[in-house]
Amino acid sequence: MPEVLEATGARLSGLKPIEHLKYPIIIDPSSLLEFHEFLRNKNYSNCVLFVDRKLKTHKARVQKLIQHVYPKSMTIDLIGNESLKSFKALYPLYSKLLKKKIDRKSVFVSLGGGTIGDAIGFLASTYLRGVDWINIPTTLLAQVDSSVGGKTGINHEQGKNLIGTFYQPKAVFIDPQFLKTLPRRQMMSGLAETLKYGLILDKYFFYEFYNSMEMAMGGQASVLCDYILRSVRWKSQVVAQDERDTSGSRQILNFGHTFGHALEKIFYGKIYHGEAVVYGMKFAILMSHFKGLLNAKELAESFEVLGRFEVPKLPTLNEGRLWKLILSDKKNERGAVRMVLLKGIGCAAPNQEISRPEFSEVFKIFRKLEV
Repeated sequence: MPEVLEATGARLSGLKPIEHLKYPIIIDPSSLLEFHEFLRNKNYSNCVLFVDRKLKTHKARVQKLIQHVYPKSMTIDLIGNESLKSFKALYPLYSKLLKKKIDRKSVFVSLGGGTIGDAIGFLASTYLRGVDWINIPTTLLAQVDSSVGGKTGINHEQGKNLIGTFYQPKAVFIDPQFLKTLPRRQMMSGLAETLKYGLILDKYFFYEFYNSMEMAMGGQASVLCDYILRSVRWKSQVVAQDERDTSGSRQILNFGHTFGHALEKIFYGKIYHGEAVVYGMKFAILMSHFKGLLNAKELAESFEVLGRFEVPKLPTLNEGRLWKLILSDKKNERGAVRMVLLKGIGCAAPNQEISRPEFSEVFKIFRKLEV
């Protein structure tokens, strides 16, 4: 599993190592220097940088570091959005790499947000049956969530991330300074995933979050580093228990995602992942209360904090279409819809079966509150 390193270089305690999954996650304003040193200590035949074409300044910095070690390195510019996560978008990349004779001893480097990491991780896991991959996430959402855990994937017309692999990177380098230029809306999207950890794992952080959220939004470095460090630690601990998402313990990370992914499908290009997850967490919290798992006080407290997120107003939703999309969620088993709910703030209740009538009743409440 990941070795999480603080800015001081001290390892966090309490992580359960899985020897074959060990790789460093460096969280530090000088992490790119660590990245350079990492490359110098390896013996790759070549390096291919895949970068979101919007990141011109970050691209120049990383390119320079790579070319110092691999002068003949290759850079491929990409459009960092959900359209990248498809066979149609990735197939030309396989062709380009094969034409350039990029071999199995090469290393791929992904520089960008979550879609870049997901897509290039999948590409790395399948190109020549697997090449090494290093991830440099540049958005808060990617830094606190998708950069850890080894889930790579692309989308299908039936839903998000239905095609993919479990493929761990060789290292992750997180530079909080990347967030200085991140738009407020994208920061808000990343903070949603951070709050998720408080709701499912740590009630004390949930209450801390309420007081420090605005400081994080303002870019206060110490708060952001703390958020990133805690999020990476939480996710690492969960992944260590259930790396391939088979025992069910890793399912708690999908809190808010069943409903959220359906919204992303409906409002493709109009809503960010974290925004959809905010709505998804609200729905899951309402369902938790409806099923008698969550008391009224914690329902109100959860909605108070989630209400501080600036998310776009949803237009009218079609219940039937939502249900159909939720039925295609990859976490379902034997045709039954299953969701992660809460039995208290900081305490997740995974694998809860949801009937069509239950969904309908809670959706009516959700629609009155949110639409």
